Amino acid sequence: MLGGFDSYIEEFFAVLASLRDKGWSVVAFEGPGQGSVLEEHGAAPTRDWHRPVAAVFDAFRLDDVTLIGVSLGGCLAIRAAAFEPRVRRVVAFDVLSDCLGCMAVQHPGPAVLVARILLAARATP
Repeated sequence: MLGGFDSYIEEFFAVLASLRDKGWSVVAFEGPGQGSVLEEHGAAPTRDWHRPVAAVFDAFRLDDVTLIGVSLGGCLAIRAAAFEPRVRRVVAFDVLSDCLGCMAVQHPGPAVLVARILLAARATP
């Protein structure tokens, strides 16, 4: 299980405990750009979400996994499943598919207009 853009895995402890109490084996983690991974290690978000997912699977020797993502994590879970064959099922809660749109509401201004123009022009870094 993984969270979204500005989540901390601690937010999901009640859900995780409930799944555990129902007999599920649960591994929850934060990846680049999330929670303590961002704060303590400065790891920026990545579109190659399958890489941190694969690292977690390798560390715990996981196979035949149901990957659960919440908010932007739902989108990241779907993306990881496209590249990581050990993901057999995906549960995407409240998928955030337009991160720029979400940011534009919270931080309106000229930077959003510039970002939209660059995206429309398919600019690369």
